[in-house]
Amino acid sequence: MRYLFVFITIVVFNMTIAQSNEDIINWLNNFENRNSPERIMKGTLEDKVSLDYKDGELIVNSMVYRGSSTPAMKTRTIIKVSEITQIEALKTVKDNFTTYDINICANPGAIDILIKDVNNNFKSANWANSYFEKYGYCTAEYRLKFSIDSAKEEIERVYNAFRKLSENHGINPKIGSLF
Repeated sequence: MRYLFVFITIVVFNMTIAQSNEDIINWLNNFENRNSPERIMKGTLEDKVSLDYKDGELIVNSMVYRGSSTPAMKTRTIIKVSEITQIEALKTVKDNFTTYDINICANPGAIDILIKDVNNNFKSANWANSYFEKYGYCTAEYRLKFSIDSAKEEIERVYNAFRKLSENHGINPKIGSLF
C-alpha cells in the first residue's frame, strides 16, 4: 500500500509539472500574440513566432525575413530547458514604445536550429554551429513590444513565466542582464 501511495504521488507530481509547463507556454504564446511588434510575417498569413513545449524542450517556431525577393525562411529552434543558463530581455526604445528581444542562452550543444526545406521537412541548419561559435549559444526570436509606461512591469511578467518554466526543470538560470 505504501508503494502505491508513493507511485501515485510521483505520477501526480509529474503531471502537475507537465501541465504547468504547458500552461506557461500557452500563456507566453497568448502574451506574444497581444504584444508582438509583428504578429504576421510580411507577405504571409502566418504568425511570426510561436512557442511549443515537448519532452523538456522549448521549441521556438519562427520565420526569418531575408529580403523582398525571397520568401521568408521558416525556422524551428529547439532548446533543452534544463540546459538554459540565462534569459535576458534585450531592450530597444523608439517612439514611446519599448521592444524586447528575449535572449535565451544555453550550454553549448543545447540549442539546435532547424530550417524548413523545399519538401516542407525541417532539417538542421548547416550554418547553426558556426553562428553559435561566433555569437554565443543564444537565440532571441521571441519579441515583445510595450508602451514605455508599462514595459518594466510587463517584462517582469515574462521573466516570471520563464523563471517558473526553469524551476519546473530544477534549474535556476540568470534572469536579466549580467551587468
